Amino acid sequence: MLELEDVGFRGHRAPLLESVSATVSEGSLHEITAPTGDARTALALICSGRARPHTGTVLIRGASDTARLRRSTALIDSPGITAPEHHMRARDLISESLGLIPRRRGVRIPSASRWISEHEAADIADQPLEALPSDLRLWLMTELTFTDPQVELAVMDSPDRHDISGEELSETLEQVAEPDGRTVLAIVAQEVLR
Repeated sequence: MLELEDVGFRGHRAPLLESVSATVSEGSLHEITAPTGDARTALALICSGRARPHTGTVLIRGASDTARLRRSTALIDSPGITAPEHHMRARDLISESLGLIPRRRGVRIPSASRWISEHEAADIADQPLEALPSDLRLWLMTELTFTDPQVELAVMDSPDRHDISGEELSETLEQVAEPDGRTVLAIVAQEVLR
């Protein structure tokens, strides 16, 4: 599904990424490590089509197609970019996320109330996001991402930065990737998957 071939990215003073290669197959969970927060964010932006690498190639389904990559990939919880505001309630995030899904003929996007009901999330809907356990917050963001039928790949930027153990993070990522053969890529500081 997604291939990185010798991807590199320069920061303001020094390279953030050098020669990153990986293959992400469809319907599974993957992780790629990067040494710093800036490097992880740069890699997440590249993998989701929001930034172009300075060197190397990014392929989606065998083609170099940035528009398709951007359209079929969601960037989740990227610090300062797509991470939800701390003051938001879960209901606010749900409403905002559903409202941002492009409306297309033949595609029905549920209302926030319906989504909450279908996902049995009424008990967390009015809680502040910062009060939710990290695994539940990551689950919520990923489930919302896959509500958009165009999304084929969810790219999580540094999910290990939250107050969550490697084992809990691994279990959470496996849980969100399993339904319907979802493809999830986590950009992490160190390997967490078992």
